[in-house]
Order: sequence, then structure tokens, then C-alpha cells
Amino acid sequence: MKTMSQNGMEEHNFCYRIYHSPIFERIMLGVIVIAGLIVGLETSPAIEEEYGALLHTLDKIVLAVFTIELLFGIGSYGKAPLKFFRDGWNIFDTVIVVACALPYIIPQEAMHAHFFAVLRLARVLRILKLAEQLQELQIIINALFNSLPSLFYVFLLLVLYFYIYAVLGTDFFHADCEEFESLPSALLTLFRIVTFDDWAALMKDLMKHHSPVGVALYFVTFIFFGAMIFLNLFIGIITSELAELREARAAVELKKRIETHTQGTDEDLRAMEEQLTHHLRHTELMIAQLAELRAKLRHDIAKSHQSEPHTKLERVDNANT
Repeated sequence: MKTMSQNGMEEHNFCYRIYHSPIFERIMLGVIVIAGLIVGLETSPAIEEEYGALLHTLDKIVLAVFTIELLFGIGSYGKAPLKFFRDGWNIFDTVIVVACALPYIIPQEAMHAHFFAVLRLARVLRILKLAEQLQELQIIINALFNSLPSLFYVFLLLVLYFYIYAVLGTDFFHADCEEFESLPSALLTLFRIVTFDDWAALMKDLMKHHSPVGVALYFVTFIFFGAMIFLNLFIGIITSELAELREARAAVELKKRIETHTQGTDEDLRAMEEQLTHHLRHTELMIAQLAELRAKLRHDIAKSHQSEPHTKLERVDNANT
């Protein structure tokens, strides 16, 4: 949370300085990696049996560190802590920390076994906290979520495309191929074809019972449009969103640099202004002292001029005497 100091400069509170410090970010990055390793090691029965107590202790320490990080993040907003939850990543962090803490807060006997297992498995999602520390990974994930509206319409078009070819395949090949004997099996077969899973063997089998040209046209057109065009559409939408997010981040960084440069320029100008003010006051003092000295000199000169006639008269009187 920013505050204004006495000299007009922006300052951050203690939690903000800790939460956004590079050292703290590196520490959290290491803790996230350790959390991921702990979850992976606990999947081995041998390791769990021999080092289970140590792993559980480390898991509690990791959870405590994540809780402290969450408190620092909320405290970094000072008197407006609810602003912390305006960011979706912060909400994700809060949900993960709460879900991982519940098994230690609520006794296992008080909750259903499946619910307890789900909460324990929520620990694996802590690995996604890497996206919060690694900006490039965060940009990619944000691009995926931001492109979902556009991808939905591409996916809808792809479903229609699959449906049309499934109906055609069921009508033409259901009598000679069990993969096309029904609409659901035809859809599953088309998914197998579009992933290039042994589609050539299936095409050759159908060519034995149907026109080779017709079968080849069916498979080639489906693979060309399904695997090539739609895949490129997905890639194009995500790439475009990535470019937009990178441009937005570059604009934000440029704005921060400009603000930092402007802040530094303001500090330099303020220092120069203080120096000039100090020199001006010193000059005014010197001018005042010179004025006083000049007035004193004038007074002494005038006094000396007034005393000269009296001195001459005294000399004349002395001479007459």
C-alpha cells in the first residue's frame, strides 16, 4: 500500500516491501518446488513408509510458509486488504492454502474419507503457484483463459465437423466396419483418426469393401480439415492472445519506467531548487550586509566632512593666539 512521506515521496508499508522483494520471491519459488517434490515423493510406498514422518513435517512447514506469504500479500494493501482478492491469482492462492490447511484443522474423523482425500490431493495444485512467480508462465496461462471465448466457437465448429463426418461414415461403412457401426463409435473412430492413431490401416481395410477413391477422399479430407486447419486455428488464436498480453505487459513496464524516471527527475529538480533557494538566501544576506556596510561608510564619511571645518577653525584660533 502506498503512502506519502513528509517530502512528498511515495512509500510502501512493511508487508509490501517484503512481499515484492526479489529475495522473498526467490524463497517462495524454492518452497513451491519443494512442495511439488514432496507430493511426488509421497506417491512412492517405500519412501512414504521410511520417510513419511519427515515428509509430513516438511509439508506442514511448506503450508506455514504459504500461509505467511498469503498474510503478507493481504497486508501489502494496508488499510484496503480486500483489494488483494481483485486478482484471480490471489484468489487461487487463497483457495489452495485453505484447502491444504483444512485436513490439519478439521480432524479426519469429522469429515468424509473421500472429501479428506480430495483436500489432500489439492496440495498438488500448489505447483501452479509457479505461474505467479514466473511471469512468462503466467502470461501463457492467462492467454489460454482469455482465448476461451474464441476457442469455444472453434470447438463448436469442430463438433459440427465431427458430427457430419460421423454421420457420413455410419451411412457408408457401418455394414463392413465395426468402428462405424453406430454414431458414438464413429465419433470415437474419427477422434482416433484425427490423432493419427493407425488410421492408414483402417483406411486400407475399408478400401477392400468400398471404392478406394471414395474411402481415400473421406479420410484425406477429414484429416486435412480436422487436423490441419482446426489445429492451426487453435494455435493462431492462442498465439494472438499471447502477443496481445506481451504487448500489454511491455506497455505497463514502459509506464513504470517513465514514472520511475519522472520520479527521479522530480527528485533532482527538487534538490536543485533547494540548493538554489539556499544560495539565494545566502546572496540576500550578503546584499543586506553590504548595504549595512555601505550605509556605515556613508555615515562615517559624512561625519568626517562635518568635523573638518571645526578643525580648521581651531587651527586658525590657535594661530591668532
